[in-house]
Amino acid sequence: NDIVDIILNTDDASEVCESFFKIINANSFYCRLYAKLYYSVIENKANYKDILRIKTNEYIKKFDKIEFVSSTEDYDAYCLYVKQIDTIKNFTSFLVQCAIQGALDLSHISILIQTFQETILGNIYTLEETYKNEVYVSNIHILIKEIYPLIKTDSGWKSILSNHKQMINLQGEGKTKKMTFNLMDISDLIK
Repeated sequence: NDIVDIILNTDDASEVCESFFKIINANSFYCRLYAKLYYSVIENKANYKDILRIKTNEYIKKFDKIEFVSSTEDYDAYCLYVKQIDTIKNFTSFLVQCAIQGALDLSHISILIQTFQETILGNIYTLEETYKNEVYVSNIHILIKEIYPLIKTDSGWKSILSNHKQMINLQGEGKTKKMTFNLMDISDLIK
C-alpha cells in the first residue's frame, strides 16, 4: 500500500509509468506482482488505464521493428535483438497478469492473440518474416499457456482455434520447425 500511495501522490504520472514499464520490460519474474500493483493504481486513478492502453499499443508496434541479426554476423547487434525479444515476452507476461488481475479486459487478450495469428497467416509464405513469425508464435504460446482457463470462455475463442488449425496446416517459407514445435505445444495446451 505504501508504494501505491507514493504513485498516487506523484504529480507526474507519465514519469512514474515510464519507470514502472522499464522495470516490467526488463523482468518477467515479478509480473504478477507488477500487475497487482498496477491494478491497485488503476482502481484509484482511471487515467492509468489509458496509460496501459498506450503502452500496449507501443508493445504491438515493437513487433514491426524486429530485425533478426545472426550472432555470427554481428554479435552485439544479435544481443540487442535477443534483448528486444525478451522485452516483448516480458510485456506479454505482464499483460496476461493484468487480465487475470482485472486491470485489462480479457477480450483484449483474445484480440491480441487473433491479431498475432492473422499476421502469421499473412506472412507464412514470406521467408523474410520468419523471425517475426517465430516471435509471434512464442508470444501466442505465452498468452494461451498463462490464461487458457479464462480465454477459452471468451467469444473470440472459436476464431483463435480456427486460426490455430490453419497455422498448423499451412506450410510456407515463413514457417520454421521452431514454429511448428511451438504450435504443437499450443495444441497440447488446448486439448
